[in-house]
Amino acid sequence: MEASARSASWNGTSVTAVHCSTGTGPFRSLAGEQPLIEEDGARFAAIIWEPALTAPMPPAKVHREQLLHILHVAQRQNVQVQVLPMAEWRAAHLSSHFVMLSFGPEPAPEAVAYDTSTSTVLVEDLAEMAAHARIFEALSAAALTPDQSLAFVWKALASIPESEKAAE
Repeated sequence: MEASARSASWNGTSVTAVHCSTGTGPFRSLAGEQPLIEEDGARFAAIIWEPALTAPMPPAKVHREQLLHILHVAQRQNVQVQVLPMAEWRAAHLSSHFVMLSFGPEPAPEAVAYDTSTSTVLVEDLAEMAAHARIFEALSAAALTPDQSLAFVWKALASIPESEKAAE
């Protein structure tokens, strides 16, 4: 989607835009834009399945940088990160990834977005949004607490070899 079309699609809403250099769909940034997560207004919650944090990822330097970024962003007052342990595989398979969006001051979902292999789907059906809200609650309940999750990420970071030669 071109920047002007993306802007027009959000026209008239009070959404806080989040540009993520690794994002996809309407959440991907344009070249040259810096990632933006502000502490005023918007709240962010992420539940990350353990294998996404611990699976070997060459090069090790990039893996370390990604975990450090998660730890950095998680320090903000408006960001909550939780890790869903591998043992909670049943909860992990409740749904593929999705993003719930709320455009007003209340955290009630007003849309759900998820990516397919060719596009981003935006769902505004009340029943589907309610189902995603229940899935998010189940994932959150099965996940480690935010403090336990940060400790887990630190442990995962410590397990990555410092040099590329050590990884061989």
